[in-house]
Amino acid sequence: MPDEAPHRETPRAVRWKRWRFPLGVIGFAALHIALVFHFLPLSLMIDDVAVSGREFDRHAVGVRQTVETLLEQGKTWSVESTPWGARLIGVAGNAPIRGWAWWTVALAGLGLSWGLAFNLFVLLVHLTLPLVLFASARLFGNDRHTSLVAMGLGVMVWFFDGFIHDAWLAGRLPLLAVACWAPVPVGLLLRFIDGRRWYQMVACGGALVVAFVLHPAALLVVGAPLLVVYLRQLKKMRPIHHVWVALGGVGLLLLHGDLIAAWWSLEAPTDDPTPSGALPLVLTDYLGLAYDRTISGARGVRSGFRYVVFTAAMATVVIKRRELNTEHIVLLAGTGTALVPAYLGGYFFSLGPTSSMYLLLAPAIFWALPLAAPFLASVPALWTRAVRTPGALVLCLGLSALVVPKLVRDVLYFIPYWIPVPQTIPDEKPYLSDTIGFGGLGFLDHPEHQLMPTRSDFIEVAHRLTQSPTEGLIIVESPALGAYLERERSLEARLVPRTSELQLRVRRLVTDKQRTPKSTIRKLGEMGISWLLANGNVSRFDECPAESRNIHRAGPYHLYEFNGSNSAQPRSVPGRSR
Repeated sequence: MPDEAPHRETPRAVRWKRWRFPLGVIGFAALHIALVFHFLPLSLMIDDVAVSGREFDRHAVGVRQTVETLLEQGKTWSVESTPWGARLIGVAGNAPIRGWAWWTVALAGLGLSWGLAFNLFVLLVHLTLPLVLFASARLFGNDRHTSLVAMGLGVMVWFFDGFIHDAWLAGRLPLLAVACWAPVPVGLLLRFIDGRRWYQMVACGGALVVAFVLHPAALLVVGAPLLVVYLRQLKKMRPIHHVWVALGGVGLLLLHGDLIAAWWSLEAPTDDPTPSGALPLVLTDYLGLAYDRTISGARGVRSGFRYVVFTAAMATVVIKRRELNTEHIVLLAGTGTALVPAYLGGYFFSLGPTSSMYLLLAPAIFWALPLAAPFLASVPALWTRAVRTPGALVLCLGLSALVVPKLVRDVLYFIPYWIPVPQTIPDEKPYLSDTIGFGGLGFLDHPEHQLMPTRSDFIEVAHRLTQSPTEGLIIVESPALGAYLERERSLEARLVPRTSELQLRVRRLVTDKQRTPKSTIRKLGEMGISWLLANGNVSRFDECPAESRNIHRAGPYHLYEFNGSNSAQPRSVPGRSR
């Protein structure tokens, strides 16, 4: 910290100290609200139809089933028999979105449509993000100005980190909400240990319940920090305190009682995921290179703000290495126990696939935020000192020249409208390589980073299938289209799951070149398949006689309707050509 000035502060300096915190709050609040409604258009958030896209569709189906199970049957879960095996319906069958489902049920019980309640949860998570980040920083001993820095940096990570942005845009909000919320119950427990006030303990218990209701992964996110707190306080605890800890553990088991009972009724899967870790992403994330988009997400690898958080957290630990307290150790435990499984968890069968474990990178970032904020808050004072020393000034300018452009580039990646359209090279192909992204030669269109309305071709496909008199099973090649079609109650039972044996048999059948197209269609009919929704043209079916198949087009999708030899001619959809 800078030395105190020997002379009295000027009135201007006193006024600035008085107003800088309120002005910072107003500035960050205005920026955050503007970013929220830029990426989440208000027209979609207040619509009665649940938002669509990627995992939002799958979550919408799960939430709708939960609302119907609770409000119509009065049960939290039930087991439904399908041709593809038993599946859980309700809260237990949708454990990762349990908090989302309870929120929707509560608002639906108040008279709101379940679609609007579903959308309001998305808005709730985004609007409360700064408050949660500020509270977590304050609970770990930071002053209000340092906590404001943590809040601002957290907001920048949320919107301008490629992985985090892609995760919430895909619909993985419950895990991200737990990642932001996790430091709060642990911080409240530390405050209870210091103050021994009953309301602090009640607040800690309530915050833990919220975390475990939001997502079952809360156990991984807060388990190690809670254990660190318990072990460091072990010698100071009375027997009654151990009883409270035991009662808390029993309470968590009861909270997950419906999940345990439901999972017990199902058979465990026999095939384990192939072990593969994300260790190479430690380097590629830092360099901003795409290594595996199935792990790091569909957005570009924009990791500047993430590494600012981790670097500043390490700097705080190095500077305060001789005076590390319980708060610092707890934050380090939370960061480490999330960061290590994120990159190494996929190498072990028991921890799950790599794409799932890599999501733990989010809690690692938000655990590190309260640790990074003290160093970042001291940067202005360090800069003031550096100005007086030429060597230090050159070093700071050099570091700024390396870091600031990367952060600006990350921001502009998600808000490309501020950048002039790049000139293309004449007489060249518009797409040179799938690896060329934004910031390269300008050949690829910039992807949309906002929540978008439902795709028109999805709506057209759903309309075609629901209006067709042809019954039978439906094979969908596109996972995104299949997830959207599950939202149609009339189609849900007819859709063949992508992981089912029948889906695999159909794929082998369609790609078998030794079969004639006519025999392939006949075999599909024996399997009960009436529709095949392909991502593109299946040329083998074009060779079939016209009376054996109907072909429909909807955007890039080809819809093959198998009606037998006496099939009617396909009906056209207004405004679209086949």
